[in-house]
Amino acid sequence: MAEAKEIFTALAKDLTGKPPYTSVPPSLNKACFICCNTYQTVKYALGVGPMNDSITVAKNHKDRGYQVFFLHNPTADEFLQFLPLFLKRTKDELTIFYTGHGASVKDKNGDESDGFDEAMVFDKGHIIDDKLVQILQDNANGKTRILLLTDCCHSGSIWDIQSAEKHNIKLPGNIISVSAAKDAQTAKQTTIGNKSQGIFTYFFWKTLNANPTATPDEIANVINGNLKRFNQFLVCAETTPAMAKQPLFHK
Repeated sequence: MAEAKEIFTALAKDLTGKPPYTSVPPSLNKACFICCNTYQTVKYALGVGPMNDSITVAKNHKDRGYQVFFLHNPTADEFLQFLPLFLKRTKDELTIFYTGHGASVKDKNGDESDGFDEAMVFDKGHIIDDKLVQILQDNANGKTRILLLTDCCHSGSIWDIQSAEKHNIKLPGNIISVSAAKDAQTAKQTTIGNKSQGIFTYFFWKTLNANPTATPDEIANVINGNLKRFNQFLVCAETTPAMAKQPLFHK
């Protein structure tokens, strides 16, 4: 883990334990904000896999001209302090990458057809999809193109993009969510090239690096062919349908 952390910090700025308001630059052009949960809680521990996924995401964004920042094993409250700042302060393109545990928790307000909310799981606390989409509505500035990239179980609607309109949540038309698995599925971690990593993250970047201007539809067609044997399927959701046929990253 220590060796991976050293590689990670060479690629991205570590914001863990730092004051949010003064640590996030007041203005960013292209930013990538990574939440990496390997977990200190023994029953949650995922080993080095999420860290390796975060390194992959950090390197690929840095190569594309992004400034990269990360939190490692934050509490839910700590993550929620940083998230709005990146949404407000990034001007052109923002990627938010979450890797760790995802869960389905009992829906308390009756807005989920299956009776469950999806949630990000932290050492201390969790954040349900209702809260995440509300943060998007309250803080997305309307100008920044936002990619919500999630490698965890039960993540298909973890940002709740799909049901925002039905619940009168108004989101800008430039947000896309790409998740590792459907809400009822688990996201697998395996060893590829002697390295523990999420199979979604591995195939996502393998596909994009082979075709840098690939659209979400094209990426899904390729990746789902690989994920199918793991009983796992990529899920895309866009606030504007046309985004599915536009390059996910611009040159």
